[in-house]
Amino acid sequence: MEALEQGDAICLFPEGFSRYHPTMAPLKTGVARIVSDVLSRNRDDPEFAVTVLTCSLTYVHRHAFRSDVLVSFNPPLRLTVKDTPSLVATPNTPVNFEAVKSLTAFMHAQLSSNTIDSPSWDLIRIAKTAARIYVPLGTRMRLGDWVRVVARFVEGFAVGTVVAGEGTEGVAIERKGLTRTVNWDSKSAFGSPEKRPAVTTENIEHIVAEGQLQKDSEISDAEREQLARDLTAYQDHLNALGLKDDRIRQSENVARMILLGRLVLRVLNTFLLLLLALPGLILWLPIFITTAIYVRRLRSSGPLWDTQDEVAQTKLVYGLASGIVVWGLAVIFTLPIFNTGLFLTMCIVPAWMWLTLRWTEDLVSAFRASLALYRLLRLGKAELKRTREIREDLHGRVVNLATIALGLPANPEDEFLVIKGEDGDDHPSRWGKHQRGRSKGGWDSALRYFSIRRRRKRDWNETLRWFDATEFPKE
Repeated sequence: MEALEQGDAICLFPEGFSRYHPTMAPLKTGVARIVSDVLSRNRDDPEFAVTVLTCSLTYVHRHAFRSDVLVSFNPPLRLTVKDTPSLVATPNTPVNFEAVKSLTAFMHAQLSSNTIDSPSWDLIRIAKTAARIYVPLGTRMRLGDWVRVVARFVEGFAVGTVVAGEGTEGVAIERKGLTRTVNWDSKSAFGSPEKRPAVTTENIEHIVAEGQLQKDSEISDAEREQLARDLTAYQDHLNALGLKDDRIRQSENVARMILLGRLVLRVLNTFLLLLLALPGLILWLPIFITTAIYVRRLRSSGPLWDTQDEVAQTKLVYGLASGIVVWGLAVIFTLPIFNTGLFLTMCIVPAWMWLTLRWTEDLVSAFRASLALYRLLRLGKAELKRTREIREDLHGRVVNLATIALGLPANPEDEFLVIKGEDGDDHPSRWGKHQRGRSKGGWDSALRYFSIRRRRKRDWNETLRWFDATEFPKE
């Protein structure tokens, strides 16, 4: 409290614990109570203020190494003594706990408005399938846009879910396209207790594009439920084929002989990268074995979804420790070979190991592409045509849902495409220089190859596994 009184900032995690669930946990009231205590300590200064700045975090694969993460800062909330009397305790009047719950509900609404908050993992899977069909740009769209599009589809398919509860008076979520603004009537929430309205679920209002209520959209609940079932069946079909939606989408315009030629090139590229990476992988082998042994022991101590934090810490600690040992031994054994001096040898070994990771990522990418092309060639023309027809039908229905009910643009590939632009340009193209490792050519391409941010992925949902397999409990 002294830090806040002096104008410093403190960071708190209001959920109170780490969890692997598709929906946010109810927030603890600790943040609101701290705000109340600080305002109460300074009640003699009507202008004294505390600012609450909520930050939404969205990990694409929070349990995976080098997961992409979106950090979204929400609009700040400035609370003063004179404007929030219900949060200020006096010698004769205690703090009204309804005001504490109202502030907590507002923070929960803000945090939820800029992340993917879903009732179940299955719903997230459906929303991701719909998003890939709706805007098949992969990493050519910004991560923030991708997360918000998925979040909008989660809302579109989450029919019949409860969206309000105790302590939510004055909170309203306004949605226009990807923009989700949390509005709050602070006077009704923090005014005098006798003037504050009763807490009811009618105080929450969810609004979509052009001011229409979500329940008044032209897409019925039955149509959404049927679309969700059809998207699930389509994704299951793709999983059985071992293909991704983008392969089906592009297959119509590519001749089979061209696919065969691409397959030959990918196979040759795979073998070349394997030859390059193999010597360095020998250095990485002891590190992989050490971490695998300890991770296996740790996972046997409890459910997988409840040990992921400990698994990540174990990988970091034992991987770093074994890596230092491998580095030292490699320097000792390679010093006579390179004969370039101790300092240079100490630099060559980690540089070689780093390049090995780069080549391994490229190797995995080339192998995936080879496998996908092989499966696509094996697929009969009739089956491929039927799958494309299913996708075309789903595409039309998904676009209808996106534009009519969710307020998303009808031309997403133009709206969300990231292209290279000039500095200072207000168009989204200004982000073109930061496409998460996508190479452009020339020196820029050569330097990006060594960047720690570089990714060999065409989809934000892609890691070193094929699909976003969820191993967490259903809710």
